[in-house]
Amino acid sequence: MVVFAIGELIIRENIEEIKDLKRNGLGYQYYIRGVYKRIQLMQE
Repeated sequence: MVVFAIGELIIRENIEEIKDLKRNGLGYQYYIRGVYKRIQLMQE
């Protein structure tokens, strides 16, 4: 999945933030959606 590959790159820049989000799975899902939206904006 391309989104996850790009998402991983963005996630690595925000590792501390991600550690907190991974503690609650929902937060992590919302973060991924936010990343996806950011990628869509970049592509436009």
